[in-house]
Amino acid sequence: QRTSQSGNLIYVEQVGDNNNITIRQGVTISGKNRIELYANGNSNTLNLNQGYNTNGTVSANDSNNHYQYLNLTGNSNSVTTKQTGDGHFMENTVSGNNNTLNFTQTDTGPKTMFTNTNGNSNSITATQSGTGADYLDIKLTGNGHSVTTSQSGAGNHAATIDLTNSGGAASLNLNQSGSTGQVYSIQQSCTNAAGCSTSITQP
Repeated sequence: QRTSQSGNLIYVEQVGDNNNITIRQGVTISGKNRIELYANGNSNTLNLNQGYNTNGTVSANDSNNHYQYLNLTGNSNSVTTKQTGDGHFMENTVSGNNNTLNFTQTDTGPKTMFTNTNGNSNSITATQSGTGADYLDIKLTGNGHSVTTSQSGAGNHAATIDLTNSGGAASLNLNQSGSTGQVYSIQQSCTNAAGCSTSITQP
């Protein structure tokens, strides 16, 4: 962890299996926190936190912008990311099977998240939260995926989700919430004989 700096940049390239990587960035004097993680392997545990202390607690004084980029290739990986503060940008590119992916952006102000996943049986949870100016873009190609998203208040939501499923059970759950804003676009291609499940809740 680096704190009280004028912008923090952490760049990690990891190759191999069964690794555990935890990155936490705290408050900067000015500028943005930035994490770029390139991981290639299986059964890795990746934990990326921006706006957190070394012990994992939220920094009460965090008010900085955060940028995060994850490029993951492999199978059966567990990923947890979280951003706090008043400005967020997150981009995730994942290729592989049976990965568990949890992406979170929290208060306050603008939040933008792009997630592009290729493979089979991946589980994605994408959470943005208040207050307003959210944007979520998920593209997922493969079989048997599970996607759960929640944007929350107050307004300015907007979500674009593109799923291509060529077999196996697949499910999509989108929950946008208030106050007003919302708006979503979903394009889904499903060749599963049993069908694909889609659930949408707005306010």
